[in-house]
Amino acid sequence: MQFISSDTRYTNRFISHFMKFIEEHKLFDKDDELLITVSGGVDSIALLFGVHILQRYGYSNSYRVIHIHHNSRQGQDDEQDFVLKFCQHLNIPITTKKLKDLDGESNFENNARIKRYESCLLYT
Repeated sequence: MQFISSDTRYTNRFISHFMKFIEEHKLFDKDDELLITVSGGVDSIALLFGVHILQRYGYSNSYRVIHIHHNSRQGQDDEQDFVLKFCQHLNIPITTKKLKDLDGESNFENNARIKRYESCLLYT
């Protein structure tokens, strides 16, 4: 798997913007332990890879990943497999959690959010 551009200017620009954003918004300190929830979508993969690269730029964060499988639509097994392989490739500790009993009819998003938070609290 190749994740870094062969033109390091792009990677350096991305990391520079990423570090400024973290520091400006005081998201975390350079030595905080992080739990990153990764869905497998482009946003969470970019976030995870950004945190992974930060170690090359003076950050010493330990971090681990949790992937929440909502068990609510086709394709989620493939997403989970992708996240597992991505983390294994980068030697990042990962836990997966498959949610159950999500009612698709009544406020699915809120119920899913609550179950995700409950799952993440178990790993903090």
